[in-house]
Amino acid sequence: SYAVPAASTTAGSADTSAATVDRIPVDSFGKQMKIAAAIFSALVFLLVWSSFSNYATYFVTTKKDSVEIMKGHFSPTGKHFFAVLHGAQFDQPEKTTYSRKEIFPILFDYYLNRSDAMLIDSSLPDFSAVGDYLQRAEQFALTSEMHQTVRQRRNNFRRLALLYKIDIDMAKASEASLQSALQHLQQAKALTTDPVQLTLIENKIDAATTTLAELKAQSEENETMLPSGE
Repeated sequence: SYAVPAASTTAGSADTSAATVDRIPVDSFGKQMKIAAAIFSALVFLLVWSSFSNYATYFVTTKKDSVEIMKGHFSPTGKHFFAVLHGAQFDQPEKTTYSRKEIFPILFDYYLNRSDAMLIDSSLPDFSAVGDYLQRAEQFALTSEMHQTVRQRRNNFRRLALLYKIDIDMAKASEASLQSALQHLQQAKALTTDPVQLTLIENKIDAATTTLAELKAQSEENETMLPSGE
């Protein structure tokens, strides 16, 4: 009569053991998934971090008459051509890699000096090329002072271009060309605060105004001397 309860107890113990055995693999699998997810996240972070790090890295190769700059890809490794500076010398300490803060000022000075040289070394500068060099320099300006330097150079460049047109207009010495010269002179005046340049522009304004007044007076005199036609 006591065999049935004993069997029931044994069955209950067996069920509990089975449940325990069933739970262990489930808990172990969950922990393994968490560990795998953590490892995967760490690998992704390292991949992205190394890609950003390489992307912000520059490599410099000095040659006989030029400096070649390479830039890292957005990937853990690899690089591509970034710029070549013809006729330049690299005065920075030699390193394996360089940062943006080290490379951009070098490029800024290079293009700024190229624009200055074109204005100084030529009696008739290539204004399009000068403007292109200034635009390139501005792309590598890192500070407000560097941007201000480019603006000043650009104003000087525009003023010189206007003065070149003004000289041509004044040489034509017609009413239309002198009026054009006076308009350009006002534009050039707004592009400088240098007292010497302002004096030069004011003298040209006086000369153009005087010549224009003489031409108008001569034109009116010629009209009065024409026969009335009666």
